[in-house]
Amino acid sequence: MGGRKGMSYQAPRGSFVLSLAAGILMILGGGLSYMWFGRPGFAGMMGGLGLIGVLSGVVVTVGALMLNSRPAERASWGTLILVFSLIGFLGMDSVFIGALLGSIGGVLALTWSPANGEHAP
Repeated sequence: MGGRKGMSYQAPRGSFVLSLAAGILMILGGGLSYMWFGRPGFAGMMGGLGLIGVLSGVVVTVGALMLNSRPAERASWGTLILVFSLIGFLGMDSVFIGALLGSIGGVLALTWSPANGEHAP
């Protein structure tokens, strides 16, 4: 059930939770990687991959929040979450589990349908 008073709708909660956790893990892991390896003269490429992880994590987090607030657009948000989670795999030095959770969350968002055949607003 939704959090809005007087309105009842369903949202893909499992996908939301997995995608939100994935985004946060990707931001933290990519940020740590960027801070550690992003210094000039010290494995600069790894720092760049950390930055990719941070940016992907931000997009996955925003996608998860929008998925929860606009479940009728779940295909768009699920696709966005899935694509940027897969891009997050490039930053393998950061948190691998974040990209994996985001990929699962994106697939769940794409395959989710409301119970009883009702359409979300």
